[in-house]
Amino acid sequence: QDFTDTLISNESYKDFTGISESVQNSNLNYEISEIAGNKLYVAGIKHALLPEGDNSLAWSKTNKFSMFDIQNDRLDLEDEVTALKVFNNVLFAFTLNKIYKIDPNSNTIIDIMEGFGCSNKDAVVVTEYGMFFADKNHIYKYDGAKVTILSYPIDIDANGSDGWTDIIGDVRLYFSSKYNLLIALKTVATATTRGFTYHVLKQRWDFRYFSIKDSGGSFNPESIINN
Repeated sequence: QDFTDTLISNESYKDFTGISESVQNSNLNYEISEIAGNKLYVAGIKHALLPEGDNSLAWSKTNKFSMFDIQNDRLDLEDEVTALKVFNNVLFAFTLNKIYKIDPNSNTIIDIMEGFGCSNKDAVVVTEYGMFFADKNHIYKYDGAKVTILSYPIDIDANGSDGWTDIIGDVRLYFSSKYNLLIALKTVATATTRGFTYHVLKQRWDFRYFSIKDSGGSFNPESIINN
């Protein structure tokens, strides 16, 4: 009993949690999250210590996804983060026109890719064929080495006017491993919705209407029925 009491009395709050005793609030409100390196990375943060509209990326303590040291464990970026995704053990922090590649081990920026980005947190998906993402201009594929634009055939229609952005708008991406289809939808619906599909093996785009069943209020790409 005496030995246990000695251990407890000699262990500080910082030793136990990894956070200084001076940190008064270790909780965060956030809109975007992704797990990498046994830590929870978050963006769209609201916290008393951050100014309104701060473009910050923060991460939790290892294996403690609800415990944050916002003063020390964060990166302040130039632009607002729109999406987070892990691919090939690298954390990708997307903005509207940049992609930050971040090493989860050191929490440092490895590289910045410019000229494209991601329009929202649902416009990026990781598959066995690579990472697909979309911004207001194109839909892209990243294979770990280079970014390729996939959407040229559907950027405009045969008459040179409306393309996928006019039809879908704020796109959401899904992937069906059953059908090898990348699915770009206008919105999530409980009955019928419309969108484009890209067959990754045939490299072919199709415009489809989808009947959605057994979705539980959210879109399940494996349960679609094509109209």
